[in-house]
Amino acid sequence: RARLRELGFRLLVTGAGATPGVVTIVLPAEQNSSDFGQKLQKAGFMLSYNSDYLRRRNWIQICLMGEYSKDKIEALLAWLSRNPAAAAKQLPAQTAVSEAS
Repeated sequence: RARLRELGFRLLVTGAGATPGVVTIVLPAEQNSSDFGQKLQKAGFMLSYNSDYLRRRNWIQICLMGEYSKDKIEALLAWLSRNPAAAAKQLPAQTAVSEAS
């Protein structure tokens, strides 16, 4: 989560309220979540992005359930750092759900 925030991604839930195995990224309006999810899939990453629920909200989710490796997570973060189009640095952080909510 910290690395995603450093890269400029807005996370839906932060702090103690965050589910350990699911990270929801809120994409800016100019970045379509389905398009971004397809790019990630073509790069070899399987993230949740294609349900009606996620598409309507323009969110993608990283789900760390089952088997995954630290190397794969590092590769995803490296890919995201090279493809910053979905980063939302311009959005205020307080719009995300925090541990105070």
